[in-house]
Amino acid sequence: MNNSSGCFFFSTIEIHPALHLSCKFIPVNILIYWVHKITFCTLRNYIFYIEYLRRIIMFVIADIIKFLISFFVILPIVTLIHLSGHVFFVTLFRGLEKKIIIGCGPMVFSFWNIEVRKYYFWNGACEFKSLRHDNRVTNTLIYLGGSLFNLLSIFLVHSLISQGVLDESVFWSQFTYFSFYILFFSLFPMYFSDGSPSDGKAAVLALKNQDEKKISDDIKFRKMEEHDKPGEQNSSTL
Repeated sequence: MNNSSGCFFFSTIEIHPALHLSCKFIPVNILIYWVHKITFCTLRNYIFYIEYLRRIIMFVIADIIKFLISFFVILPIVTLIHLSGHVFFVTLFRGLEKKIIIGCGPMVFSFWNIEVRKYYFWNGACEFKSLRHDNRVTNTLIYLGGSLFNLLSIFLVHSLISQGVLDESVFWSQFTYFSFYILFFSLFPMYFSDGSPSDGKAAVLALKNQDEKKISDDIKFRKMEEHDKPGEQNSSTL
């Protein structure tokens, strides 16, 4: 049907098979416009949800990768730095037969004075046999040496980033996080479930001259008779 304005009209339009709605005088161009708009919006919504789902999947995968790198790469590095701080002061005060143990479980390989065990990403310890300079001050510095090295490593990384030597990345953020984590729980003066004191608690005991065993959660002092026993392994956890 044609009218004076030149627009075409339908007297009756069936919009949906289930709904027989009679619409009088609906312009064809308006009908086409709304059909196109509804179709376009539906397609756009599908694209939006697909993109949203893709981003969620990529986000989860990225988080899993960060998690694996953090616990299997960064944490062992931070642990090694911490234990190296203890061994540094043991060496400075002429300790004998020093050893760093990375991880727990059976030994996989060793080099220099470092012993790497099967579960290298979990725990760590250091051992030594005797000290030439053995007093309250030297023992306190040995206990605090691990946390001191963690603190110095944090300052070093941030200094290199600020100078543009290192690029700011998630790796260094995770490194700083785990360094602070180990730093805090090492210095917090408390006893762990196995009865061993934290480094901070052991340092307090050393200053009070109440530290006879020279042991903390990650330091083991081996006496001469303990060292001579065959097949005996001494270690403790970080």
